[in-house]
Amino acid sequence: RPEFALVLGGLIGLALLLWGCSEEYEIVSSKTPQLIFDEINAEHPVWSPLGDTIVFSGWNGYGEDLWTIDPQGGNLSLLLSGEEVDPPAYALHPYDYSDDGYLLFTGGVYEVYYLFPGGNEPVYLFPGSYPTVKGKLDDIYNIAYRISEGDDSIYLSDIHGSEPQLVVEGDRIRGIDWSPDGTMLTYIRGIHLGQSDWDYELCVYDFTTQSEQVIYDSDYYPIKPRWSPDGTLIAFADLYYPEPGYDYP
Repeated sequence: RPEFALVLGGLIGLALLLWGCSEEYEIVSSKTPQLIFDEINAEHPVWSPLGDTIVFSGWNGYGEDLWTIDPQGGNLSLLLSGEEVDPPAYALHPYDYSDDGYLLFTGGVYEVYYLFPGGNEPVYLFPGSYPTVKGKLDDIYNIAYRISEGDDSIYLSDIHGSEPQLVVEGDRIRGIDWSPDGTMLTYIRGIHLGQSDWDYELCVYDFTTQSEQVIYDSDYYPIKPRWSPDGTLIAFADLYYPEPGYDYP
């Protein structure tokens, strides 16, 4: 097992870089932050597998569409409009690419879809949110996602209609991400302490031992944990003052 080193963003680091300090959202890239796009309230940037494009959500006046742009800020293109989803969905959020270039995204009220490489024909998968995929799209039980039915749960499924497998349950779960070797998931678990009080934990679930480990306990609001390519680090942001009611990734 790798030993986990935690990279804390906080208000002075990753949280300011990715979340921003106002209601305007920007996309940045490279070690020295470089602004490449700051229009239509760009959110949820996701790299393509080859690293040649970034897909993101862009506000269109009444909802969010999927857009692509290259890392230099050129070739801006509308990838998919919410009106092209059946039924129409007015909040499209990209989440992850499979190794063979299929994009997983959510639309509407917690519905998971995928998009063919280079295409604009969305395919509905199942109800859920925060989808993350490991390996090729047609692998078995390689899509982890959240289902909210009162409390939140993480399930595994695939594009073949396999019976969903329960992984973990919790009061509130956010920010799911596969480890590079596909043996673990990291995620944020929110524990309701009563009224408006919550405690938040950064967790790792190990499929080889079928066990959960809490690796960071926060009084604030950790968001969007992501593994390093070698599987030894988990980076995340820790917000001091999350916006009430906002469903952070």
